Amino acid sequence: MKGMYDLANRLMKPVFSFDSALNLFLGLFFLFMPERASSFLLKESLFPRYAWVILGAGFLYFGYWQIRTIIRDKLGRGAVTFSFFMAIVPAVILAILLFLLYEKISKIGFIVLLAGDIYMFLLSLLYGAILKDRWE
Repeated sequence: MKGMYDLANRLMKPVFSFDSALNLFLGLFFLFMPERASSFLLKESLFPRYAWVILGAGFLYFGYWQIRTIIRDKLGRGAVTFSFFMAIVPAVILAILLFLLYEKISKIGFIVLLAGDIYMFLLSLLYGAILKDRWE
């Protein structure tokens, strides 16, 4: 089990950096191209434009926070705990939405959203392993 925790700790900074870049990309995409995001992911327009813009702003801010955290070298317990919840809560919500809105999601949208959901669950496992190893 110790090897898993060592791996999780070594992966923390690169994964956190990749995740921040991904969040910035998604934030810009949702913020500046909400109609394209909607038509790519959904068969029909389910959410108003401002919902996509708010989602984009949230992704942008979280990506900014991640970069600021990396630059300041503040990957402590608070940052990892916050990141854990920022991965697991949206993953659970997205899993529920994938189940409830299956008929309204495009095929490519379903694949992309399912991949994103799996990615967020894996991130939460990584952050959880780091929390357990470092602070338990």
